[in-house]
Amino acid sequence: MAGFIYIFSNPSFDGRLKIGISLNDPSTEKLNKFNQLEVLPEPFAVEYYCFVEQHQNLMRDLEKEFNDFRPNIKRDYYILEIPFAINMIRKYADKYGGIKYENFANANITVNKANQIDDKAGVISNKDTFELLKLKYPKASLIIDYKDEAKKMYQDLSLRPGGGEIIFLSTLEKNPKIKHDELVNLYDEKFLNRFINPFSNQLANFYFDFLSLSDFKIAEDFLFTYGVLKDTISVEKIFNKLCDKYSIPELSKPKPEKILTTVSQKIINSFGTSDQKNYNLIKSILQTMGFSIAGYQKFGPNGRDLAYEISRDNLILTKPSTRDALYHYLAKDFSLISLENIYNGQKAKLDAEAEIAKLNAQAKKEKLAAAKIKRKQIEIERNKYITEQKAKAEKEKLAAKAKKEKLAAKAKKETLAAMTELEDNFSHERKEREKEYRKLEQERLEKLKNRI
Repeated sequence: MAGFIYIFSNPSFDGRLKIGISLNDPSTEKLNKFNQLEVLPEPFAVEYYCFVEQHQNLMRDLEKEFNDFRPNIKRDYYILEIPFAINMIRKYADKYGGIKYENFANANITVNKANQIDDKAGVISNKDTFELLKLKYPKASLIIDYKDEAKKMYQDLSLRPGGGEIIFLSTLEKNPKIKHDELVNLYDEKFLNRFINPFSNQLANFYFDFLSLSDFKIAEDFLFTYGVLKDTISVEKIFNKLCDKYSIPELSKPKPEKILTTVSQKIINSFGTSDQKNYNLIKSILQTMGFSIAGYQKFGPNGRDLAYEISRDNLILTKPSTRDALYHYLAKDFSLISLENIYNGQKAKLDAEAEIAKLNAQAKKEKLAAAKIKRKQIEIERNKYITEQKAKAEKEKLAAKAKKEKLAAKAKKETLAAMTELEDNFSHERKEREKEYRKLEQERLEKLKNRI
């Protein structure tokens, strides 16, 4: 159901605002209804009202947002600054389709370039002097004058948007006898810590803190912008965009090592230091500095534990530790120069070892090359010797063959000569025998002849 969200104020109240809902124009019917009551010396005034869809759901969201500013849980009165209240209404209205119509009854309230509400009405805020606040919170001002811790807390809250310093003053005004421990707890607990660390993302809290100390308006812009875009845009992009928007020089931006140390401290001071989101946040910040976190399981006295080490280029730079111990190291003992020196020392050692290994490999290579050349030379000499031996053997073989052939020829010649001589001798003997035979035949014939 659609309806109105309104903000009323009353001079009779101690800085409290009436925030409620109405189906009709609250500047008429609702306002008249409240002003008909004669229990208040001063009438109510309309500060702001808007028309939205699902106004009841929007009011429930606002009650949760403003719960810490609600002195009486049964009444819809809140100790808030008007600009802050309007900005929150506009922020949560986006969830239900945005504001369809709005009316700034207070003529001194304007919309700035960031589409947020500026406070021009002279309402007591962090821009007012402490002298003005003394008139409204005399007891609280005495505590701040005499207690340095309270003064420091007030000054810190005054630098941040949201009206946290007013809540602080109101609380001290109600309890001027507050002890030191109670004062510290008041500052640390969620009641006031929401103005110091308004986000669950500790990096966002760091940037908010940085901008709060730099410029109130930029911090206010960051508070609103991150609250709207945190689920879709990274906190780094929002921060850098605002730095460009407000012309914050690069040299003025926080250094990565400062971010890492401070965020780690914020994580330690918050609940759930071992939360995976916090671990991923630290991991991403280290990555911007060129480092990484390596987590692995190891066996210890209590069994299997998770150990974490910071490294760069696979060089381990820290001793194994638990995640919480790692956060304490980053918050207390982290030094970029120290890690760089460790890294450079290990890298130089590795480079020297690599150079020695390279030289050894080169020497080994040269030695192998020399051995290869020597083996080649030996092979050549061996082949040469074998070739020579083969040639010599072949020569000797040929010489032996020639000698054999020569001897065979000589033997053959001698055999032929012997045979020729034998034949000659045989022929001669035959001739002699034939001659002897003829001679004998002749003698026989002569004898025979003589006989006749």
